[in-house]
Amino acid sequence: MDVTTRYSLADRLALTAIKIDLHRLDAIDDLWTAYLESATPGEVAGQREELDLLAGQLIEALGSAQGSVERLRTMLEGTGEDEIESALQEIAQNHPEIEEIYRGDLAELLGEYSVRGVAIEACIYLEGQLPTEIAVVEEKRQRLLAGEFQPGDISPGAKCALSGAMLGTKVLDIVMTGGAVSSVLEGAMGLGSFALKWKGGCGVIAGHIWTRLRGE
Repeated sequence: MDVTTRYSLADRLALTAIKIDLHRLDAIDDLWTAYLESATPGEVAGQREELDLLAGQLIEALGSAQGSVERLRTMLEGTGEDEIESALQEIAQNHPEIEEIYRGDLAELLGEYSVRGVAIEACIYLEGQLPTEIAVVEEKRQRLLAGEFQPGDISPGAKCALSGAMLGTKVLDIVMTGGAVSSVLEGAMGLGSFALKWKGGCGVIAGHIWTRLRGE
């Protein structure tokens, strides 16, 4: 696989910036969610300043992700299905166990959508949903500051879509690097993670709220 001549250093830098934005959002959301799942109301009350800072960073990360998912969608739409399939073949050849898992867990989805199509769908959903996520997190932030106990996370639909968008960055990275070993490994891990999340509930959620997956 060698398509690197199509992509400039600027292209790879742009993709790296997108990956950083999406991974930052994912990491902050995970921290927010994990802390508030285990904390008692008393612990939350004693950590208001820290939680306010965390909520502010989550809102900032959501805002940064807005532009990134739009740019990612444009990149994916400008990349051919054949190039993405070649990237998936690199994963299949080097990590056949992962390929078997994701082909099995995503069999129904992949019967109608390519991996590229899933990633584009995820970006489209996030483009429309992220402003709502920002507003909801701000509401939770204000209630926490007022002493109320609030679960902390972005919505299940946004979490699933974020996973799909992150998968898009990983397969694009394989394409842009011409199948570099590190990119293929990261892509395999991304596929495995997405398949587990899809099987664990994202598939049901997407079927209800991802408009284009419903064929509308």
